[in-house]
Amino acid sequence: MDRTEARAVIKYLQKKSITFKKMHEDMVNTLGEESACYSAIKKSPVDFKRGRESIKNYPRSGHLKSSTMDDQVETIHCMDLNDRRLSVQQITDTLGISAGSVRTVLTDILGMSKLSA
Repeated sequence: MDRTEARAVIKYLQKKSITFKKMHEDMVNTLGEESACYSAIKKSPVDFKRGRESIKNYPRSGHLKSSTMDDQVETIHCMDLNDRRLSVQQITDTLGISAGSVRTVLTDILGMSKLSA
């Protein structure tokens, strides 16, 4: 279930003055594993009581995911294929992105792992 849909259900149940525990039980019985967790159910009505009207996600500040864009992924992939002995730090220094981003690209996106002899 999408977060927006979950917020809509929670907002509806809150207007019916149902307790957090009953909301969670109802959603688990109806939706199963797709239901929102108890902490999310407990947090959303508080936001609605504070005046939040929208069930949509608010825009958040912060950096865009520029280090995992397609061109960066392709660049890291080519660097790794050209020289298998490159370290994460060398790639980081060359591209000017964080070591965590390089590791994410290598392991999660490209599916590469470290193998020992």
